[in-house]
Amino acid sequence: AYGQGAHLLVPQGRIWPQLSACLNIQLEAGRTQAHGPLQIEALPFTDQDTFADLVAGVDLACVRGEDSFVMALMAGVPLLWHIYNQEDGAHLAKLDAFCQDYTKGMRPALARVFT
Repeated sequence: AYGQGAHLLVPQGRIWPQLSACLNIQLEAGRTQAHGPLQIEALPFTDQDTFADLVAGVDLACVRGEDSFVMALMAGVPLLWHIYNQEDGAHLAKLDAFCQDYTKGMRPALARVFT
């Protein structure tokens, strides 16, 4: 609910240095720390099954890799996909394929938002 703060789960990876610098904190696996009303929990690397369970239990998944993207889709959780750039624009073909499938049956005016 509004005003209650939020709990941010941050799996160990590429985001740690940027998030640490942005919030002026030091992330350490297994440690939770407060930043105003935000509780930031730094998670250690884990296996895919455990990570899939974690993704399925969140209110919003911010994902990068394709596996994480598919996990969030399969779990039915709202998501933001920060797609990896790939050589020769291969990531754009994947994004386009998803958008084409996702917008099937949508009114054309709404579908154009995704294409």
